[in-house]
Amino acid sequence: MTMRKSLLSTAAASLLLVAGVSGASAMPNRFKAMERGLKNSPCMQKVSGSFLQKTVDANGIVTPDFTLTATYVQEMFPTGWLLSPTGETWFYTLETEGTTYRPEGWLPNWNFSGFKLTVYNGLGQPVGYAYGKIELPEGAGRCNYVLPEAQLSSTFFNSNSTDIEVMMTFNFNPIEFPDPNNPYKGVYGSKQFTAAYSLQAAMPATPQTPLFECPGALSTTLKSSTSAEGFVFGFTYYSTWENEKNEADKNTLRVYKPAGWGTPPSLIVQQTTSQTPGDGLNEAVPLFVVLDGNDVYSVKSYLEKPICSTAAPTCL
Repeated sequence: MTMRKSLLSTAAASLLLVAGVSGASAMPNRFKAMERGLKNSPCMQKVSGSFLQKTVDANGIVTPDFTLTATYVQEMFPTGWLLSPTGETWFYTLETEGTTYRPEGWLPNWNFSGFKLTVYNGLGQPVGYAYGKIELPEGAGRCNYVLPEAQLSSTFFNSNSTDIEVMMTFNFNPIEFPDPNNPYKGVYGSKQFTAAYSLQAAMPATPQTPLFECPGALSTTLKSSTSAEGFVFGFTYYSTWENEKNEADKNTLRVYKPAGWGTPPSLIVQQTTSQTPGDGLNEAVPLFVVLDGNDVYSVKSYLEKPICSTAAPTCL
């Protein structure tokens, strides 16, 4: 498929329009996780948006304040919104590097090897750039998804208060690739890793070294009176790789507090819980997580018994 430029997001008044994005998400639970994290974000209600006051003309048309354009890529969201460290609504455009694979006649899937992110404030003005390379973890065949996490920070991953930090989450499929007779063989299974980067004044000429790396994806943002940043981040890791069936029964939540002077973010707690009995992946992250000082409590749901029998393909 030839890559093309497509109008993807327009901001006007208090309006964000998104068009030109299609394809099923590779990480359905990621969006559940992000929604839960944002609901708990201490920045969600802090500051009103920066949109200009607009009027609607006689035809019901609102003139956009600005327009952002990014390259359309199958399976991706190349543009969207972010929360600034002070809670303002910001935006991003994402350009990716990589190669496609698919037997001829099928829609291409991507193996992403890098990304270039531009972050804009509420007026559409660039505020920073990040450029990173994507390294495949052991056993991975491709990176099929790249996503900037919605919550930006300033001193969470290092103590430089002038920085703006962005977390990027990558989803990886196992090493098995499809064969010509079965184009979907071996493309299932996922696990995520997250890396944090400091935004730069211009797009870096070479890939940046991450400030922080962690297994899993952002699943919760918690208010914290003991954190200088005002919140802590929780990341949930799980694997559905076919060759890691022993990992499919559990997930691990790691909660970090911000970096100190000369020290990286530190792990407050690590919780590993089972996902069974259950339906597999619909609740791969905790329903909610609360923080009391340095004590972390998480709540998950389970089915009383499996939906389908393992002895026969009979569902209840």
